[in-house]
Amino acid sequence: MTIYAVFLNSPDEAAWQVLGEKWPDRHFILTDHMAFVAPEGITTTAQIMNAVGMGLEKGLLGVVFELAECNGLNSGDLWEWLRKFQP
Repeated sequence: MTIYAVFLNSPDEAAWQVLGEKWPDRHFILTDHMAFVAPEGITTTAQIMNAVGMGLEKGLLGVVFELAECNGLNSGDLWEWLRKFQP
């Protein structure tokens, strides 16, 4: 299962709402600027970008990364969520 990291330049509640509606059990909102999502049937970062509504027309800027590996120090909830979707 592929995990994507979504970073927004500025907070956008509607973008995170989309994650909750499309992938209710497959997203983890870490901050108002960053979330993770592990959607089924999605194979590109562009699909995630389009789903959350990033684009110049809406004025929502950000970056989507496909995670190959990650390390860090954060809450146990985040690591538990990540382990659930890592191959």
